[in-house]
Amino acid sequence: TKTACVSCLIQKSVIYSLPETGTASANGCCCVMPISRRWIFSLPDITAPEIPPVKNCFALSGRRPSAFPLGRTIPMAIRHRSCCSGWRNMAARFSVPIKTAILSSGGASMAKKPPAGNDLQELKLALKNKTLGRLYVFHGEETFLLHHYLEQMKKQLLDPLTEAFNFHRLNSETFDTQTFADAVENLPMMAEATFVQVDDIDLFKQGEADRNKIAEILSDIPDYCTVVFTYITTPWKPDKRLKKLWEALDGGAVVEFAKQDQRDLVAWVTRHFAAQKKRISTDLCIYLIDITGGTMTALSGEIEKICAYSGAEEIRKTDIDAVTEPVLDAVVFQMTDLLSAGRYDQALQKLQQLLKMQQEPLAILGAVGGHFRRIGAARTLLDSGKTAADLQKLCGIPDYPARKTMEAARRFSPEFCGKAAEWVLETDYKMKTSFDDSERLLELLILRLAQEAKHG
Repeated sequence: TKTACVSCLIQKSVIYSLPETGTASANGCCCVMPISRRWIFSLPDITAPEIPPVKNCFALSGRRPSAFPLGRTIPMAIRHRSCCSGWRNMAARFSVPIKTAILSSGGASMAKKPPAGNDLQELKLALKNKTLGRLYVFHGEETFLLHHYLEQMKKQLLDPLTEAFNFHRLNSETFDTQTFADAVENLPMMAEATFVQVDDIDLFKQGEADRNKIAEILSDIPDYCTVVFTYITTPWKPDKRLKKLWEALDGGAVVEFAKQDQRDLVAWVTRHFAAQKKRISTDLCIYLIDITGGTMTALSGEIEKICAYSGAEEIRKTDIDAVTEPVLDAVVFQMTDLLSAGRYDQALQKLQQLLKMQQEPLAILGAVGGHFRRIGAARTLLDSGKTAADLQKLCGIPDYPARKTMEAARRFSPEFCGKAAEWVLETDYKMKTSFDDSERLLELLILRLAQEAKHG
């Protein structure tokens, strides 16, 4: 017979080998309970039903829970069912040599902090290899890219036929900790994964109880679920003093969608015009990027308008100017260019254009002041023998605006730049302290600058 104690077989539910023994003692049992507290019983020799190989006893998830190399695959044991009954059934079941895979994360339920370099490139690689993680934070100025990669994730994780059951989206009106917990824990319906998107929720401003609950949820996201927090209208400002919540978020991937540099944008704009069977030169690409502010969101809309307006295969500057509405900084740049060229009437027309665009006079004045400060810096650099690359580093502006600013600075004297800064400051003070009309004060400033540029 084989002997074992009840605590080994039932209470702990642990698989023990039942040693051969001729006496009713538990000396061979691996239980650490004192002899006096053991209940010893004997089981007759039985033949356990044939057990399939271990690899067939597990359902392995095909999806890795982390987008990084240290991801783990968690096996889910499928209990073997036998036709035995009573104690024979129990003995046979406890004789099954069940094994578990060793987790590379050490058994922790949430993926550890991935290696350095966690950025857009890591997300691209995860999408390409179909190894998306369980937790992401998306933020940044380039919302076009943010939405693009959200859609790519949804296409990879969700099936259009069951998306209504497996896609959960929460915002400031629908978000609370219980709803969020339910969304994360919901099992997939006729699919392999669920996707939870939370928009513009500042987690660090939640109450302490809610923060702790959210941290617990994020530390144990199920393998089948991917959670993405997006920050578009609400800024992403993590408070690392709240360690429990920060550590839970830091275990995921924080992806910033920053404005793309000029080289990447030129290639992107060229491809989008080519998709519409249009050609555009590199110089016009740079011009379009400059007057639209350089964001993909603005550029995508303007490209569609330009392609619809132009009847030719080659895009011209007149096509861009006819349908594109430039941003504030671009118009101010054009206005100061006109001042430096002595075209004062057209400079005033640009001011009227800004006012018709419902731009606030104080915002226009701020843009004018900022531009003249950059011209003053460019003038100083020119006098020191520096180039546009130095201005680019000093002011943190792209190559095209830096070159244009250096060109404008050559037409202004250092004395003019100093007086322009003083007059902008004086106009700002009058706008905030006097009852004079702000638009009139702006017009007087432009006329004063034009008069000084004419004589200087």
